[in-house]
Amino acid sequence: MNEWKLVPVEPTEDMIVYGFESVPHLGFSDPDLWDHYSELTGCQQAAMRAKLCWAAMLAAAPQPPVGREPELFGYVVAGSLFFDVEVIDRAAYTTLAAERDALQSELTKVRELLGLAREYGGLTPPWREAVSYLLAHQSAPAPQVNKP
Repeated sequence: MNEWKLVPVEPTEDMIVYGFESVPHLGFSDPDLWDHYSELTGCQQAAMRAKLCWAAMLAAAPQPPVGREPELFGYVVAGSLFFDVEVIDRAAYTTLAAERDALQSELTKVRELLGLAREYGGLTPPWREAVSYLLAHQSAPAPQVNKP
């Protein structure tokens, strides 16, 4: 299968209506389609209905908003029959990543300054102990600072 289409997570009303209306019916379907359908077994008919419904729903799916198309990030398998697709807004992700990097840079600078102040005696004993504790128990270790 080489064709993919981005569709809403929740089907629109049009998608649902077109899906239901795709089921072969003696009075409304093309006679050749109805003849073929009526010759199938029950399971084959169910499979054909599912395929017709899916095709009709895909055809009725709206286009993604222009300029803000989400990017496929990945998918998670939930059980054996259903897939949840996660989408990501690349512009928002890029902005958040840049903010994260800037905050990480500032945090690294603060850690360096606190480490230097502790090492060179620029802190009173209670503060020195508090800074030593914080630097020893941080979520990510502070980079090693070379003494001048």
